[in-house]
Amino acid sequence: MPVVTYRLVQGLHTDEEIAALLTRSSALFAEVVGAPIDRIRAFVEETRPQATAVAGQLVSEGAAEAPFFEFLLFAGRPVEHAHRLLEGFTDLLVEILGSERSLIRGRCQYADPDHWAIAGVPASIVRRAEVEARAAAAKD
Repeated sequence: MPVVTYRLVQGLHTDEEIAALLTRSSALFAEVVGAPIDRIRAFVEETRPQATAVAGQLVSEGAAEAPFFEFLLFAGRPVEHAHRLLEGFTDLLVEILGSERSLIRGRCQYADPDHWAIAGVPASIVRRAEVEARAAAAKD
């Protein structure tokens, strides 16, 4: 289930930088949430410089890139996971792409396992034992 998506400006980063961002983000996600890496999905969506504004100015007219990312976790995951990922994905953008830390924004969204499908089956069914264990741990 873990999914991270980065929104970057097209043409500012090499394929190698994007590959490093995606592979290292996947490894970070797997480490933080304790999920097998085969469950992790990472994406980069690129927008044209003339279709991206930062502080009211288009990137095509000189505005700096301000990367945005968002990631999904199942409801019931500890808030510490979200905090570690918010920091970690920001660190990767700074380290790999040279992004200005103060311009980076990120967000965590929680998904109800009943509203997330794995191979067409609700995650609440496919991952029932894991979800129940997290819910029990959250109550303690």
